[in-house]
Amino acid sequence: MSLNAGTTVRVREMGADDVEPLARTLGWPTYGINRRWEESLAGHREMFVAEIDGCPVGSVSINEREEYPGFLHLFALDVAETLRRRGIGTRLIGHVEAEARARSLSGVYLEVSTDNVTARGLYEHLGYEQDGAPFLNSWNHYDSDGNVSEEIVETVVRLVKRFDEET
Repeated sequence: MSLNAGTTVRVREMGADDVEPLARTLGWPTYGINRRWEESLAGHREMFVAEIDGCPVGSVSINEREEYPGFLHLFALDVAETLRRRGIGTRLIGHVEAEARARSLSGVYLEVSTDNVTARGLYEHLGYEQDGAPFLNSWNHYDSDGNVSEEIVETVVRLVKRFDEET
C-alpha cells in the first residue's frame, strides 16, 4: 500500500472486524491485536485505527488512569513499518488530543522508551514535554499461542502535553 498526496487517512474507533487486517498490516500474529481488542472490550483501553482505503494501517490505545488524573493516557501507538514517517502517527496522536479535549481533560500523557529517539522527537515536535525523571517500565511479548515469550524491561520517560500551556 502506498501513501501519496491524494491519499486520505481516516481515524475511527476500532471494531472487531479490524483485528485480523490490522495484525496482517502490522506484521503481527493475530493474537497480539486480539489481546488488545479483548482488553478494550473489558474496559481497560479504548482503541482507534488509522485506515487508508478501508484498510487499517495503524492503531493507538487510550485510557484514563488514577495516577495521572485529568489527563488522557496515550499508549500502544503502532503504524505499519512501510508507512511510517508519513503523518499517520501524527494523525492518530491528533485524534487522541481531540478526544481529550472533547472530554474536557487538561491534556495527554504517554511513556516512551529513552532508546526510541525517533518517537520521542515526534512527540516533542508536537508539543510534548518531559515530566519527571526516567523510570523503569515493563511489558510482555506474547507468542501466537498467547503465552508470554519475553518480558521487556526498559527505561522510559513520561511526556505530557498540557492544553493550558499551548500558545
